[in-house]
Amino acid sequence: MDDELKGVKGWLLTFVIIMTVVSPLAVLVLTIRDLYGDPLIQSAYGELWGSIEMFEWTHTIILILCGWFVGWRLVVIHNWTSVRIAIAGIWLLAVGGTLTELLGVSLIAGIPFGTLLGASVGPSLFRPLVFCTIWTAYLLKSERVANTYRDPGEQAEVFE
Repeated sequence: MDDELKGVKGWLLTFVIIMTVVSPLAVLVLTIRDLYGDPLIQSAYGELWGSIEMFEWTHTIILILCGWFVGWRLVVIHNWTSVRIAIAGIWLLAVGGTLTELLGVSLIAGIPFGTLLGASVGPSLFRPLVFCTIWTAYLLKSERVANTYRDPGEQAEVFE
């Protein structure tokens, strides 16, 4: 094992920073833009606006907390379960976050989910797929990740 390729450094640190700083800031900016960027949005929802606003902020806070958890787990707990949680977390946050937002708005506003999904097809669904695919491949193939997060089954074989 190469000690230089161990620890939360390099691309792994970049991933942690993305999950704990960049993504939360992006989610906040997008939520503010989507809710308050166009004054017609509020009037379009009418009496449902308060529910939409509450849902969007709750959804945003949950996404941020989940990203922080993934980052914390990778920094503090160095076993292979942390990598599994990170991979599941990015897919749930990036793809699942988009879908749950659409579902929530659909349920509150009574707009068919398919209509919202159709309007969102494109970059808002494509970017998360690319992000998740690249980082999943990195987490599974990186020598640094393999050296930092040991598989408990692999360690048990040493003592047999």
